[in-house]
Amino acid sequence: MTASYNTGNVENSGNASIVALGGLTGWSNACSYATVCYNTGVLSNSGVGSDATAGVRMGGLVGFATGVNNFAGTSSSVNNYNNAAIVETSSSAAIAVGGAVGYADNASTNLAFCQNKADGDIMLGEDDADHTHNQVYVGGVLACTSASTQFNYASNAGDIVFNRLNISGQVFAGGVHGAFTTSGTQTITGCVNSGTIKTKTESDNAHLITDSTTPSLKWSFIGGVSAVGCADMTQEKFAFGDMYKTFQNCSNEGAISIFSQLRTCVGGVLAWSDVCPTVTTGNMTSCTANVRFKKVGGKVHDSYRSICGGVVGYCPVATLSDMKYYGELNSNGCERFAYTGSIVGLTTAGTAFSNCKIGGSVRAANSNDGQSGLFCNANGNYNYSFSNCIVRSGTIIKNSSANFTVTDATIGDLTIALCCRRNGSPTNTDGSLSTEFSVGSID
Repeated sequence: MTASYNTGNVENSGNASIVALGGLTGWSNACSYATVCYNTGVLSNSGVGSDATAGVRMGGLVGFATGVNNFAGTSSSVNNYNNAAIVETSSSAAIAVGGAVGYADNASTNLAFCQNKADGDIMLGEDDADHTHNQVYVGGVLACTSASTQFNYASNAGDIVFNRLNISGQVFAGGVHGAFTTSGTQTITGCVNSGTIKTKTESDNAHLITDSTTPSLKWSFIGGVSAVGCADMTQEKFAFGDMYKTFQNCSNEGAISIFSQLRTCVGGVLAWSDVCPTVTTGNMTSCTANVRFKKVGGKVHDSYRSICGGVVGYCPVATLSDMKYYGELNSNGCERFAYTGSIVGLTTAGTAFSNCKIGGSVRAANSNDGQSGLFCNANGNYNYSFSNCIVRSGTIIKNSSANFTVTDATIGDLTIALCCRRNGSPTNTDGSLSTEFSVGSID
């Protein structure tokens, strides 16, 4: 398919096993999309797809991709793109909605340099009624893949908006990419998100709800670039298979604002990763946006904690390097609370931080057991060390007892407990913190 485009609106209200809806084509099998292919027509679906994996597969260019598909562009402006709204209002059990491709299955698909532009808002749900789903996959470029899909240097500028969704299972949402459903080693480079990920209103009337009598106990994952994640999480301990997906030199500039009844793992760049996101020194993984998360309601399971990280939500690895957070990170008011830290929300391992940069503020619950950490939040007794890390002057750690503002004058009073909160007694392995990182510019 060469230089193909669509400018007309595409609507579907019919039901099927798989509802495959795209601006160019609903279903693409082993196709190449050359030169510039694009869509500027609004896509809307209210039809129910019954397939349990993803009954609705919906994308600005292609809904469902099978076989080897090539959408790849170049570093120039000549790239395939979507620049129109995508609206999904069905009550299908499982949906996959992406700015470019909804669901990529079975074989390799290349989405390098694909773009979802500023008019490509993805809107799930509507004002008039709740819509019930088990699984929701949504991504600014790609919603979900079971294959070794490439999307290096893909970008999204459209917003992702949740409106009155009732979830019995999980949500996987990312500014560029939603989730993988298969494990394996893979590196994704240079993805950028500038769109907002949000529930429609910022209030305790959450637009991501779960049934009060039989609530979902599974984790949901929301990340500024990718959710990553894995299905069927029910326990507090992350005990699922290794994914080994590395996102290097990726950045998020879009705000995240989620008010939800779901137990959620939120990350400014990645919701969850089992490897350090940056594998090459100097390729900074960064979030320069405000991140606001509040778990509201869901009274039956409000003892379950959530996670909120400025760069990564959960990352249990020994070394984290070349990561940056600059913004207001806030999980205050969560029921029960959210593990909160500017670099990593929760780590369950001792970590050596190197070449990391932090600025802005970090705030968690107004309670002694839900305080925030400058670098991370820990659940257990672990050792931490720091090298070549920089904290911007004026950065604030907000907790229930008192706020701590990092300056040249106060760096000597900064404790390991303020850097790596919460349960247990974290230990600094290298001595005085004032000699391990400095106060300065993080630009």
